[in-house]
Amino acid sequence: HGPEGHAFFLFRIFAQMCGKKGQESQIGSLFMTESMFKRCTPGLKALQSLWTSDGADCWADFMLLRGSKAMSRFASPEHEALSRLLCLFGAFDKEEGSVLCNAFDELDSAERGGLTRWLNSAGDYGVVIPNASGMLQNAKKNPSVGLVNALRIMVKVREECRRHEEGGSGLANLRRVVVQFADLASWAKDYHGDHPAEVCLRSSVDLQGDTKVITLEVEPSSLSLAPSCAANTGSRCREMSEASRRSSSPASPAPPGP
Repeated sequence: HGPEGHAFFLFRIFAQMCGKKGQESQIGSLFMTESMFKRCTPGLKALQSLWTSDGADCWADFMLLRGSKAMSRFASPEHEALSRLLCLFGAFDKEEGSVLCNAFDELDSAERGGLTRWLNSAGDYGVVIPNASGMLQNAKKNPSVGLVNALRIMVKVREECRRHEEGGSGLANLRRVVVQFADLASWAKDYHGDHPAEVCLRSSVDLQGDTKVITLEVEPSSLSLAPSCAANTGSRCREMSEASRRSSSPASPAPPGP
């Protein structure tokens, strides 16, 4: 009967629920109170989506929506980390969220574990990551980068930040760590090479009272065509870039003979 018939089917279900206590009173609905309506709404929305979606998908959506209303904690550390990533990514519907969820699933277990521990900020201070949202959005729009590589770069950022945790001064009064992603956000927008996950990073630290500010910069050699320097950072990347430039430059002409 088309969408009109489906809508009438849902109306019949709703009207039948409203009349559940009709034998007690016919002045209004004793059953369909405001609190009961809120309880019934997720199920009605799931039934409504059956017209355009597969039954299994509707069931999964209903379980996620219904469970989230009563869940008092994250199901796992990865669940918490993924929730933060979805907020950073600005995902507000299933289509946007599934893109990031699929990218997260493509990371290996070590990468997911490292990223999860960093995003959850387990410890005495929190980690704030300005412009990480811009990096994720730019990576999605740039086919040369993509979200999987963007997440792998965030794992690399975590390793870069860990260098400043060992033997650092002023950690006793530390309350917050701010990791600036502005340079990486610009890089993710403009990069057109073949090895985005091999980007080389360098960082500087500035202690501002109880806040440590870590500013990330992309090595010049990684701005367009990144060399294979995934296991190297800092000066090692610069050395490889310089060697590559020397090897690709034309040889000097030999001096004329006697």
